[in-house]
Amino acid sequence: MSDTHREDRSGYSRRHFMRTLTAGVVLAAAPTLIRTARAQSGNPQPVEFKSQGLRCRGLKYLPADLKAGEKRPCIVLAHGFSAVKEMYFTDYAEAFSKAGFVIAAAAGGAATTVPTQTAGTASGNFVLRAVKTNTTTAACEAAIAGATTVDWAYECNDPAACSGSNLMRVNGGTATTVQRNNNGSVSSYISVPTTFDASGNASFSFIFDDVGETHVVELENAVLHHRQAESVANADATVHLTRALLVRLGIGEAGVKDLVMSDDLKVEGSRLKLLSFLSLLDKPDTRFPIVTP
Repeated sequence: MSDTHREDRSGYSRRHFMRTLTAGVVLAAAPTLIRTARAQSGNPQPVEFKSQGLRCRGLKYLPADLKAGEKRPCIVLAHGFSAVKEMYFTDYAEAFSKAGFVIAAAAGGAATTVPTQTAGTASGNFVLRAVKTNTTTAACEAAIAGATTVDWAYECNDPAACSGSNLMRVNGGTATTVQRNNNGSVSSYISVPTTFDASGNASFSFIFDDVGETHVVELENAVLHHRQAESVANADATVHLTRALLVRLGIGEAGVKDLVMSDDLKVEGSRLKLLSFLSLLDKPDTRFPIVTP
């Protein structure tokens, strides 16, 4: 018989003894760790939920300036086996709850609300601030400096379902198309290269190419019909383009070369029929007199 399974006078095998000893060490050590963690933590709120039928319990840390009804991103920390929520993670949770990003109008500025933007037009310059609370002075200080990447995404609110392609670009030094998410479910992101200065400031701008609207234009008996509707299955050509290019086409600034070479346009179907249709349109006279009331 192997030594591992030899029984002693108490009736326990060595394997049973080792299991009992290991369990005793964990249970004896855990209360000390829990008391230490609780003494260092702030004022977390206990939470409880079920995951695949299992009851899970956690501690929720909220920033001090969180307003009623305000929504912010959440970071979930989860331990492995043989651990409890109070072991070690409280220090990390506190650190994350006191750090984050602020969108400001200027370097070192307070949080600002991004105003309504015009589709196809670059926004003004904004500043992404990476900040944290100093554990000694409670002052706001830089959390990140130097070149890194920041995960970005956008959520479609009206309409709630996004267009079939990503339409927003963020420029933190290099223009990068970011990930779309339907309303109520932001789970996919794209990393954008970003460089923060020594004070945790990084300038950026963004462009939202369009709102994903679909318009149907039909030419019948020399009459042009237009309506906002879903795509027509038997259309001669389906055109995907930015609002800026649409305006240029409408006023005659864009021509055949723009249609062929532009990255802002995608054609499904017959390009020849599209060009034939555009050739029927009169070039508008932009020098007409302004009529005032």
